[in-house]
Amino acid sequence: MQMMRKKRTEAKEQSIARFERTYHLLVHVIFQMLSVDARSEISVAGGRIDMVVGTHRFLYVMEFKLDGTTQEALKQIDDKGYLLPWQTDHRQLYKIGIVFSSLDRNISAYEYQTNL
Repeated sequence: MQMMRKKRTEAKEQSIARFERTYHLLVHVIFQMLSVDARSEISVAGGRIDMVVGTHRFLYVMEFKLDGTTQEALKQIDDKGYLLPWQTDHRQLYKIGIVFSSLDRNISAYEYQTNL
């Protein structure tokens, strides 16, 4: 019984990860089609940043959540030090939390902060 619950939990986590990767890929492709410098899954000491998008004036550090909250996404950016590699960059820095809804199959919320 306990083994079955564990397998169901693992299957659910894999499903969530798969959906989140799909939405992540779609956002990445959109930025690439716009000829914007978009980089995904950037490894830093605290973890892996979902996406960083840069222009000559702005730098956007993004964290995606599936069925989560924007506060969770922004908190992860802070807790894992995702902004640290760009603290000395001359561009204006934004952190953005984006939430995808598995029910609506769309972006359900986003929140950003700047002047960090």
